[in-house]
Amino acid sequence: INVVAFVTNPEGEGTKYEGAWSREASKQEIVDEYADWESWVVQLFNASAWVINVAPKLPTYVGERVALLGDAAHAMTPHQGSGAGQAIEDGYILASLLADPRATRETLPRVLQVYDSIRRPFSQSIVQRSRATGMLCDYILSPSELGNDVDLSAITGDSEADDLEKRNSAIQQLLLWASETTIMGDRDRALQALDAALAV
Repeated sequence: INVVAFVTNPEGEGTKYEGAWSREASKQEIVDEYADWESWVVQLFNASAWVINVAPKLPTYVGERVALLGDAAHAMTPHQGSGAGQAIEDGYILASLLADPRATRETLPRVLQVYDSIRRPFSQSIVQRSRATGMLCDYILSPSELGNDVDLSAITGDSEADDLEKRNSAIQQLLLWASETTIMGDRDRALQALDAALAV
């Protein structure tokens, strides 16, 4: 978590400051300054390190009468803030399919195959986009290594400023799906695919 905590000393306003413009501050010093704040604010200063577990790219999210959703299917890095949203979308598509009166014990394997055909490719693309976003932010990946996933042709320079502009453009392009796609379109495609799967 990235938190910037301000402590204002208004008595210093209008005076000449003689000390160093920055200095190390202990965690306790900051916690003491915020001691009277809500507990959730103070908890921000009690951050802990977590391992980020990522699911391998699975060949399927379903088997007979079992379906994987959310992190069980596609645990991802947090760099697009999309993990929980993808889990909700998994549940929405699966619920839409299971709500169809033709979804029975006998047809369930075909229903789940439809779920897999709609959700797996999309959610796995978000896993890759999130990973690429993090690697761009951490300077592990250069924008040019993204290939055809992004268009950086408008930025031609090689300066550090150009690199930052390319990274920014690449990250924005990797996030475009969030404003250009809708779960409703996926639901409609899933229901059409269900019609086709159950017509056989």
